[in-house]
Amino acid sequence: MKKEQLTWPDGLNELFEHVSSIPANDEFELRVAVHDLQSFVTQKTGEYQHIDSAILAACCDIVQQASQNLALTTSEKNIDRYHSKPYIRSINALICTLLSKMEAPQSKLCLDGLRLQKSSLDHIDLNHSSLRMTNLSHCRLSRANLHHVDFRFSNMMSAILTHANLSESMMEFCEMDWCDLSHADLHHCQLMKADLGGSILDHTDLSHAILSGSNLANTTLSHANLSHANLFAARFHSAKLHGCDLTGTGITPERLENAHMDFHADPSTIWGTENDCYGRNPLDPAYYAEQQNLI
Repeated sequence: MKKEQLTWPDGLNELFEHVSSIPANDEFELRVAVHDLQSFVTQKTGEYQHIDSAILAACCDIVQQASQNLALTTSEKNIDRYHSKPYIRSINALICTLLSKMEAPQSKLCLDGLRLQKSSLDHIDLNHSSLRMTNLSHCRLSRANLHHVDFRFSNMMSAILTHANLSESMMEFCEMDWCDLSHADLHHCQLMKADLGGSILDHTDLSHAILSGSNLANTTLSHANLSHANLFAARFHSAKLHGCDLTGTGITPERLENAHMDFHADPSTIWGTENDCYGRNPLDPAYYAEQQNLI
């Protein structure tokens, strides 16, 4: 693990080298290393303010190694087993502490499988990081830079993401119901089969986003930009579409009605046309009828 050539407190550089050499299955040694990293965070003085970023990077290296060694999967049972390891719980707590006061931009961090719920992370910059299977429910992430972040299979229920930059992020199979995403940038996002039920998406940029199979039921999409988004097999039941731009999506009032979806719109809604999507209907009534029969 290569670190910047900065002035470290005595022993920290050696600790970084030691952390990088610990075998992934040596849980006792990893727990000791996390404790030692914690001691540098609590004892440092203003002279060494820059070490937080380096310690965070070291912690994320351990997380990446652990998620691979413990074969982290989307199974709740597997994630509980992951967090049953004392060193994982310790490093989770340390990372929460470091992230909450991080001001410098961070990138390419591995935060997979961590429990960061209810953290206050407004304005944080985590571009190009990995937060797969991470619990971000009830987090505050207003104006955060989350460009090109991998959120797949994460729990983001009731998170506050107003004005956040989520462009080009991967968010397939995310639980995002009741999120506040107003004014957020999600253009070119991959949101296949994401659950956005009840979320606030006022003035959100979802242009060119991939929302196929996603749940948009009960969402507020007032004045959202959904132009040229992929909305095949999306669910719009009771969605508020006032002033929403659906140009190039193939979504029309008639097609919503034919798919038996109630919705709310007004004259300011900009609808797609039947010529969009090469003439294909993204809301094929037969598909929704089949899904209903499977329930």
